Amino acid sequence: MELILYSHDDCPLCDCLESLLVPHLEKHNLSLIKRNIKDNPAWHKAYRHRIPVLVADGREILEGKSDEQTVERVVAMLGAG
Repeated sequence: MELILYSHDDCPLCDCLESLLVPHLEKHNLSLIKRNIKDNPAWHKAYRHRIPVLVADGREILEGKSDEQTVERVVAMLGAG
């Protein structure tokens, strides 16, 4: 499954979420695509006050600050889906 992480440079929350996701990617057959919201006006408008935003199958599944337990729960739900 493909996960999309909407973020931008110099975003500590985005970096944190990415680092929490990385250990789960291979284990759960997930791939991560990072999209810099500054590269697309529509992304910037939609997410500028909400990053990081994680999307799977067109659904927003995480937003803002995340912790290890939240990421593990979301990844487990993706695996069950």
